[in-house]
Amino acid sequence: MTPAGAAGATPTDNPNGDQTDDTPASQAGDASDAANRTLINRFITAYSPLFRDALGRVSAREKRDYEALSKAFSPVLQVISDEAKRQASTAFKLRKDFDAGTERLIRDHIKGMEKRASSWSKETAEETATAEITKAVRALVFGMFREAGAAVLETE
Repeated sequence: MTPAGAAGATPTDNPNGDQTDDTPASQAGDASDAANRTLINRFITAYSPLFRDALGRVSAREKRDYEALSKAFSPVLQVISDEAKRQASTAFKLRKDFDAGTERLIRDHIKGMEKRASSWSKETAEETATAEITKAVRALVFGMFREAGAAVLETE
């Protein structure tokens, strides 16, 4: 199940050997992709100001190690994760307290940010913030839905 809640689809071969994308499964995949983009864009719009602020604070610092990034970004990443977990638990009909591995997802994402942080600058902070929040939201939302799917499989 994708964050939008519909199974993705790929084009299927017709008897003539051509690819076709007008099958019901493909149409469902298109709807799912659009819903995923909408969900991701809502997160980005809602949390961009907080993310931009954190990135600006880190960009102004000389030291951009895991500890500095964690102090600046953990609160906003935690809020994004909490909302993604709520959405995933609703989509999969799980208890709100299912083990989503939130701390691990956040830690892993900050480690990735640490590798990129040395190239951040005040001059490009706006563009960098847009790229980084997009990466963060995608990683956390899809990570939460993946964990929710795994939780469903464990209960079956």
